[in-house]
Formats: sequence, C-alpha cells, structure tokens
Amino acid sequence: DRDMLRRYCQALSLRAQLMESSGDVWKDIIRLLEPQGARQGPEGQTVLAEAYLRTGAQTSAASLVRSVYRNGYRHPDFMRLIADIRSMDSEESRT
Repeated sequence: DRDMLRRYCQALSLRAQLMESSGDVWKDIIRLLEPQGARQGPEGQTVLAEAYLRTGAQTSAASLVRSVYRNGYRHPDFMRLIADIRSMDSEESRT
C-alpha cells in the first residue's frame, strides 16, 4: 500500500541522514518511490526530491519541488528542502 511505502521511505531517509555514507540508501528510496510518481502525495514526493538531491540529481529534485510547491504544500520538512536546494544553487553559482 502507498501509505506504508511512504512511511518506509521516510524511515529510510531518516536513516540515511544519520549515516556517514548513505548513497545506497538514497538510491533505494529513488528506486522505490520513483515508479509511484505523483500518486504518492506531497509527503512521498518530498522524500523522493530529497533522495534526488542527496544523489546529485539536483535538476530532478528542483523540478519535483517546484511541482509540489505549486500545489500549495508547505510542510516544514519540505520548506527545509527548498532551502537546501537554494543553498546548493548558491554554492554552485559562486564556483
């Protein structure tokens, strides 16, 4: 069920945030959530966008974030992700 999958991936993302080397966990999240697309709702899309960002797929992350933002989602975790993307964009423009 989609809700169970979303919760599982949220737990994986928390685990990845705590790990020093978490690339494989983020890739697993992408593998699990990507096929669900927009059907997973904004919470799952936030987790997927973070996984994209953490694996270096900033364009995919930013595109997904724009879509979710346009739909009015403003959860604090989502807003933090937007700040992370902006920060990375700023760092890249300085180099």
